[in-house]
Amino acid sequence: MAPSLGKRALDYFDLRRPLRGPRRDLGAADAVALPAIWRDLWPLVIYGAGVVGVVAKQWYDGYQRGQLFDLNPSTFILAVVVSAVTYPITYHALQTESKPLLQLFLALQNGFFWQSVMGQIVR
Repeated sequence: MAPSLGKRALDYFDLRRPLRGPRRDLGAADAVALPAIWRDLWPLVIYGAGVVGVVAKQWYDGYQRGQLFDLNPSTFILAVVVSAVTYPITYHALQTESKPLLQLFLALQNGFFWQSVMGQIVR
């Protein structure tokens, strides 16, 4: 018997595995521990990068049509909602990557190509 829609939705948004925050990969003697607050806030930084990616996509689409970009509330709300829906895929995809710049880039890319990410979610 297949799980219910509600159970599948809850499983999708389950983020029990913590996202590893940025760290300094220097030699053992030179390693500097980052404050815990930075590691705790890192998932929010990743979410913010996704929001920026969605807004950048909206700007790019307008630019392609020859329109001026205006960040109106509906664009921002779309970015926040789409980022919230695509965040679990981004979050889990970044579990294997420990380099913070690459994590930010991938989150931004997932935001920019949010239509493709949504296609993965729907399947």
